[in-house]
Amino acid sequence: MTDYCPFQMLTAAEVCCKLGNASFSPKDSTGKWACGGCRVPRVMANRPCVYIEPVKCFTLRGQSITYFRCSILGIVMDEPETLCPLCADCEPP
Repeated sequence: MTDYCPFQMLTAAEVCCKLGNASFSPKDSTGKWACGGCRVPRVMANRPCVYIEPVKCFTLRGQSITYFRCSILGIVMDEPETLCPLCADCEPP
């Protein structure tokens, strides 16, 4: 597993990603496609704007897609740290 994630729920037998609506074993959670490579905790800890919403989709077993959506401008981006500080509508938390 990775840093603290507000979307992660641990049970005795599995790790649940509330963001991606998926469950997997603790061993699988260490994979880069799951919690081990997820950048959501890092971005949310340094959240550049209150309008940023993380999105994580588990497409197939062993694959996932992560991106961030700006709820005010309706755009999606890979890394909000590069765009959000330049945005006139940016509101830090």
